[in-house]
Amino acid sequence: MIIAEPKLRALVLWLYEKNVLPVLLISICLYISSDLLYYSALLTQEMAGIMKDVAFALVVGAFLFLLWKKYATKYYILESHIHLKDLGGWTRIPYEKIEDVKLQKGALEGLLKIGKIVIKTPEEEYVLEGVHDPERVFDEIVRRKLEVESRIEKAFKL
Repeated sequence: MIIAEPKLRALVLWLYEKNVLPVLLISICLYISSDLLYYSALLTQEMAGIMKDVAFALVVGAFLFLLWKKYATKYYILESHIHLKDLGGWTRIPYEKIEDVKLQKGALEGLLKIGKIVIKTPEEEYVLEGVHDPERVFDEIVRRKLEVESRIEKAFKL
């Protein structure tokens, strides 16, 4: 059994991919504009304080969401199937249903030494994100898929 999980460096990539970066930029703009409006006498001190609190809450909320996603996500590569545990719950993918497995690694992912593994089934496409040493996990999935297929072929030949 192999347990793969997103590494902490995946958070850097998710800032961009999960649209958290715009939230952070909006928070910075909100924080700066509260000062500008306060010093130009267009905003009371209480309102400026509320704007700063909202900006801070957005930043903290975005980072807490990313940390929650990181620690709630695990990928279990078992002998007969793959278990995906994420924010949506558990998903079981039997190797018999897997049509295609792809390894995706962009430039930023290469620098962070992480990658994505895309598993395509007839029903859905699953993505294992932020996997450390994705080549090893990819090879293991393909190896086990081929083993299961050869066992099924042998069973039908008998």
